[in-house]
Amino acid sequence: MIRVALGLLCILMTAWPTTARADALDTLIRDVMAAEAVPGAAVAIVRKGQAPDLRSYGVRDLAAAAPVDARTRFGIASLTKAFTAVVAAQAVDRGLLGWDDKVSKILPDFAVADACVTAEVTLRDLLAHRTGTVRGDLLWFNHPGVRDHALIAAMRGLPQQDGFRSGFSYSNLMYTAAGTMVSSATGRSWQASVREDVLRPLGMADTLVGAAALAGQANVAGMHAFDGNSVRSFTLDHPYDNTQPAGGLYASARDMARWLAFWIAEGQAPDGTRLVSPEAFSEIITTQTVIRERGPLESFQYDAKADHGYAFGWFTGSYRGHRVLTHLGGGDGVAAMIAWMPDAGVGVAVMMNREGSLGRLAIRNAVLDSALGVKDEDRDRFAGLLASWQAHQQKTADDARKTHAPRPLSAAQLKAWPGDYHSAAFGTIAIRRQGGELTARLGDGAPIRLRPWGAERLQLLLENPAFSWPEPALIQFREVEGVAGLVFSASGQSGEYKRAAS
Repeated sequence: MIRVALGLLCILMTAWPTTARADALDTLIRDVMAAEAVPGAAVAIVRKGQAPDLRSYGVRDLAAAAPVDARTRFGIASLTKAFTAVVAAQAVDRGLLGWDDKVSKILPDFAVADACVTAEVTLRDLLAHRTGTVRGDLLWFNHPGVRDHALIAAMRGLPQQDGFRSGFSYSNLMYTAAGTMVSSATGRSWQASVREDVLRPLGMADTLVGAAALAGQANVAGMHAFDGNSVRSFTLDHPYDNTQPAGGLYASARDMARWLAFWIAEGQAPDGTRLVSPEAFSEIITTQTVIRERGPLESFQYDAKADHGYAFGWFTGSYRGHRVLTHLGGGDGVAAMIAWMPDAGVGVAVMMNREGSLGRLAIRNAVLDSALGVKDEDRDRFAGLLASWQAHQQKTADDARKTHAPRPLSAAQLKAWPGDYHSAAFGTIAIRRQGGELTARLGDGAPIRLRPWGAERLQLLLENPAFSWPEPALIQFREVEGVAGLVFSASGQSGEYKRAAS
């Protein structure tokens, strides 16, 4: 069980006197890590005109215990999206793309279920998360070997969950499509554009593109997640690496400081060279989609009465009356956060090797408050948010152990459930019998063991324990549109599959 010293955490999260800021921030970071059992973290703080403040804590991996340093690479997940926005802007500056170019003009194999959306969707729509399609992570999750144009072609079954351009509909798939548009327009891969046109001129030599680039690298943070009892280390036999423009970069604190400096300098490299034009830079950071939903995380990140939204690769909003651009990244055992304030000339990036951390928000706010000179600000609400989330995790895990204890499948279930199940949006799930157990093969992935979860559901025993707690990945067998089928759910998303005729 993760235990939290909430009183101490709350005291540490008040603003500190100027002479004690560095030490107080250091203490805050360590206590946030202890509160969430984060094995290792790295923080980069950039203030305009000053040398970067780089901090590192803990170990890269519980299994090896090597220390984190300023050059340890962490997966930054969705923080990658701003890199995709920059290479798209560079293509626009060169006249190879337009923000309002139709996707189908550049990618003839692009389609979604709604023909009208297919015909009208633009690069701007992809980057601003306003296509209205379902998020669709099950598609790329189920097909780890399908990428690039093949993955684009597989999107044609994605239905709408909201009206086209009517609101915010976050999608890793649409950012992957944006990266593929850049590749088609420039004649070279998205990966090459990022390496040559962003990482190299900014001196981001530590940053790696794609999971395959990690091979042979020693200074890399491992993956950790809560398994229902404690935080543990894990590895993936088959990394989910087919949506790289949405989340495929691995970066160090040193490099993230250089990335923040680029934004604070309004698109300029350290030598003064512009990587994007002033017009394109302005377009990237302009709010494109207003977000009307506001939950506890949004309330902690933005002012209560101010609008927030999404630009290109950045969430936008107001914090303490100042414009802030920010993004969270997470998944596969990591948690990251980046934020910067244009008028204050300050930015912060936090990377942790523990999935689902809320502490990165506490660190963000502490750094921004320090830069703004805010004092005596009570952070009880973060301590409450953290306590509520951890209590939810623990209760769900405890309840699951009581009500869904492992049991053998019945002979009737072992006979009735095996078969192939198909979804127009997400592909095929193959259920197979192996002795007294069942396995599920999601698309072209490897077979995954299943275990009973209640009377009519099976839990997928995935490598990443985050898919087990607090909301497990499940298959439920039931009718779908009048025929035998199943529903697969994971990470708050679900898809219906019909059983194929035998």
